[in-house]
Amino acid sequence: MSIALSGLAGRQPTTLSVGFYNTHLFGSTGKFDGQETGLHFCDDERADQIELKMRHCLPDVFGLCEVWDKAQARRLGCGLLDVYPSQHTGPSAGGIGDLVAHLRRARPRLASLVDHRAADIVKAIGQTRYQEEGRTVGLMKRLKNLVGENTIAWVLHQLAGHPVPWGSGLMLFSRYPMIARFFLKHPKVADYERFAFKGVLGAILQLSPESFVTVMVTHLQEGTSPAAVEARVAQARQILQVSEAISEVTPVVVMGDMNVHADSVLVTGANNIVMGPSAEYDRMFAHVGMIDSYRAVYPHAAQHPGFTYDPTHPMAEAFAGGRVAEPPMRLDLILASKGVEVLKSRVLVDEFRDPQGSFGLSDHHAVGAALSVHPSHPASEQLLQRISHNFYTS
Repeated sequence: MSIALSGLAGRQPTTLSVGFYNTHLFGSTGKFDGQETGLHFCDDERADQIELKMRHCLPDVFGLCEVWDKAQARRLGCGLLDVYPSQHTGPSAGGIGDLVAHLRRARPRLASLVDHRAADIVKAIGQTRYQEEGRTVGLMKRLKNLVGENTIAWVLHQLAGHPVPWGSGLMLFSRYPMIARFFLKHPKVADYERFAFKGVLGAILQLSPESFVTVMVTHLQEGTSPAAVEARVAQARQILQVSEAISEVTPVVVMGDMNVHADSVLVTGANNIVMGPSAEYDRMFAHVGMIDSYRAVYPHAAQHPGFTYDPTHPMAEAFAGGRVAEPPMRLDLILASKGVEVLKSRVLVDEFRDPQGSFGLSDHHAVGAALSVHPSHPASEQLLQRISHNFYTS
């Protein structure tokens, strides 16, 4: 069910197909002096395959996250320009190399130590397990376990002179013209996401002379620490406030890896498996006037769990430094405001498998939806001013 915007009754809606994918493409940002650090996972080959799969699916609008490497982002953009003439890419950065360069300038004596073990130290800090028994690595691992990721990240950020070696990782592709583009930085971050410039990437699309829609793509804070949960709630609140303001003029679609358990497997004391949303998901999305597209079509999680994260994927194990002790989860969502009716919604598992068909091209599955967008008022300059003082068009 949907609600038409006032003053536009009788005009025909437009069907809009959308897709979203967490690509896990670190590319060159996950290497230091040519050494892989656990972040890089056959990224060049996977980027080529992702482009091919996007061409095959070809929804009207496609959002990507975790395209951290700006060269790979350019490659995807140029490669898809013939089918997606309207594109928007968020801020990018140089990765681990930039981080070490900042450290060399700010703390040269410390940098001399890092130069010899940078790749291993990154693994030790970022991974849940790491088998290397080197002295420096062991120290960093013990510090992480003792004081927590948020404190370690804060100290490193201070020592290196507040670098941001990773950008937003966000891209938005559209077959329809973008009449305005914007990026909003997350208001609060925690843990290692201090080293990224993550936020919300959006554009106002003109579907017809009398139909407009605002599409946003995002990637919320990862982690379960109190600081991570607090940051994620603040980020979700920002998105919902922006969506509420815009939805008075154009319908809104929000896509992204929300990093909140919309549905997961929970094992009780009696070893019963239960499907259902987490309390955090309920707090963030259950009563905000946005429709969870997958649950609008498949209301019963037990019959259609719709998991989008695969903890058994080799990439997940490489990133964590060992077997991942997590259940499958539904993290990647497509949300719709008033003025949008959900027609179909799917998890695109087979569509994004590797050439051998063994695993997906990422440790996440892509998601897609078919939407019916009701006509809306023409977007105005006043609308742009209502989004945020951080709003900018390009």
